Amino acid sequence: MPNPLQSLKQLLAGPPQQVGQVVAVDGNIVTLELPGGGHIKARGAGTIGQHVFEQGGLILGEAPALPIDIIEV
Repeated sequence: MPNPLQSLKQLLAGPPQQVGQVVAVDGNIVTLELPGGGHIKARGAGTIGQHVFEQGGLILGEAPALPIDIIEV
């Protein structure tokens, strides 16, 4: 019989994956500007002006520099 808690955890999503533009680099920590104007810090490599994917405070990789539209509901 499977553990009900483990089954529930598998159904729930993890932290959201976000895209941001690198605005500052300090060693292995980069500051990202999100499309809404917020700033977050993440661990990983990036260069200023580069668009990257971030999830859970880690840089996942380079993101394409496509236009972003924000739609509020």
